Amino acid sequence: MRIPLAAVCTLLVSLPAQGDAPVAPPVPALPAADSPAAARLVDTALAKLQAFGRGTFRTTESHDLAMMRGAGFPIGGEQVVVEGGWQQGLVWGETDHDRFLRHGGRMVTKVGDAWKLRAKKLGSGRAVPFTLDPSLLCTVLQGLPAAARRVENVTADKVGERRVAVLSLKLEHELAREFVDSGVLPEVGGSFGAVFVVGGGFGDMQLPDTECSVHLALAVDPDNGDLLQVAVKVYEQTGGFGAFQVQVQGAGAAEDAEADEDEQAGEAKPAWKDGLPTRKPGKQESVLLYTVQFARHGLAEAPELDDATKFLLRLR
Repeated sequence: MRIPLAAVCTLLVSLPAQGDAPVAPPVPALPAADSPAAARLVDTALAKLQAFGRGTFRTTESHDLAMMRGAGFPIGGEQVVVEGGWQQGLVWGETDHDRFLRHGGRMVTKVGDAWKLRAKKLGSGRAVPFTLDPSLLCTVLQGLPAAARRVENVTADKVGERRVAVLSLKLEHELAREFVDSGVLPEVGGSFGAVFVVGGGFGDMQLPDTECSVHLALAVDPDNGDLLQVAVKVYEQTGGFGAFQVQVQGAGAAEDAEADEDEQAGEAKPAWKDGLPTRKPGKQESVLLYTVQFARHGLAEAPELDDATKFLLRLR
């Protein structure tokens, strides 16, 4: 059977040249900001992480304290890193070679070769760092009203080698305060929460009400809905952990002059970096940056424990 010359030419043109790389499949488009598709991706990611029920995490925590910044003290920006995991109500972690586990309101830490019950300090004697509870984080985020889960910005990025959609959320006023107070995050500023009025005596010490805003960036694999990273940035006004101010009587005029600058800083339209706003904090704002990276979704295994340690943690 003869094949027409035109058909042969068409076939040859359509064949890839020898040595050419295969054509990659098209990359699906990311959902648009403030769209139902973006909101569904957030809901899918949270539900899927909750359904896995176990995995590993690495958290980094850093603070930019208004008081320290204003006084020029070179502290407050150090990072606290915790690596750990969770499975069926058990959360475990390690920081600077200190190991600890939590379950049912109890904690044990490794002291020498044994696990010992502790409340607030680790085997080395250092204070226990804030430790993520992934199930609690998902529960609180899933409980937000639909309007609060509105995605205000979407960007493409990578976590490791995986392509992600970074979905940005913002909480304000009562919702932001409730989120911060729920226990899903470290305290914004540390152990300082009072306003001391120098020259006015300790009778003038007070704990002011605080206003805060919470920004979240959820890095989600758009192909399968895996939640790979959550970054949280909290701006908090005076008060709260580490954000007290030292007031000298008669210095109110200087503070009033700064108020306009703080207000302008808070109202500026944010530029985005890694799904979070980059605006400069006001002079009386402290900032918390807390980042969680998730891995081994549904695959993590809890540390093996002897019967004595299980008894201490009320594990069966």
